[in-house]
Amino acid sequence: MEQSSEAPDDLENVRGFVNTLDVEYGTDRLETVGGAVAWLAEMGWSEGIGLDDGDLEPLRRLREAFRFQLLDHAGHSGLDDSAAVISEMGRIAPLVVDAGVGGPKLSPGGSGVAVILARLLAAYYAASVHGRWARLKVCGNDTCGWAYYDHSRNGSRRWCSSKGCGNLMAARAYRDRNRQDS
Repeated sequence: MEQSSEAPDDLENVRGFVNTLDVEYGTDRLETVGGAVAWLAEMGWSEGIGLDDGDLEPLRRLREAFRFQLLDHAGHSGLDDSAAVISEMGRIAPLVVDAGVGGPKLSPGGSGVAVILARLLAAYYAASVHGRWARLKVCGNDTCGWAYYDHSRNGSRRWCSSKGCGNLMAARAYRDRNRQDS
């Protein structure tokens, strides 16, 4: 049985954010203000947040910083400057401690695009603290690039789907081995 790719709690929002870039079909929901606003509405985050063209760049930069880390989690690439970008976004996206029912948590402060960045960074922080961040990964199939959550017992999953990309990549590796043996 194929496992779900959905991430727990607010980490699912980060997975959805990374997947606003569809590598397979070459579409980017953060390419235009209209696309970003539509995505925010789907997330239930659009109320009171107005975006303009200048807000798209920090969103895309954070998404790509997350993507590089998620590729590294699956053992597919190195980490470039993603930590520096995440830290930079944290400086423009204030987080406040909310000591509500159920214990303290980080909540977004500020306004506009900073609220969106802060929500994503709060989920990133919580996932890191609870040991879940490393299980959010990006598929190693270069033509896929879909973010997924690794629910496997040992955290060794490398593909978004074992039936789809996993089989495809295994077949490629098999052909490559046979080509080398010939």
